[in-house]
Amino acid sequence: MKRYKLSKAAKAEWAAKMKEIENFCGLNGIEYSKNLDSFYFKINDKNVRVSNHTTAASDKGCEWFNPFKNEFEDLRPSYHAGKKYDIEITASKTRIIEIYEDLKAGFELTKRGYRKE
Repeated sequence: MKRYKLSKAAKAEWAAKMKEIENFCGLNGIEYSKNLDSFYFKINDKNVRVSNHTTAASDKGCEWFNPFKNEFEDLRPSYHAGKKYDIEITASKTRIIEIYEDLKAGFELTKRGYRKE
């Protein structure tokens, strides 16, 4: 089976978009994960998390069931333990600029980051 391969132009376009997002985050004080798929910031006195996965999905990899001990063991600490997010949005990383600008303008957004009607 032949795998789809991105063209050089598509790779360059994607790299440029990621650089734009990185620069935007730096200018607006947005913290982000190493692979730019989770963003953390405070806006209008609310702690916000925008990510392409939920906190539950992120923390799912924190522990595993050890059949020899018949119990769960921690693999790594939870990234979200003790943190409270007033707004948690699950959306593509390429939408962070749009979502940030909408929140800054005072729009109320859905869990997927779209404006509520």
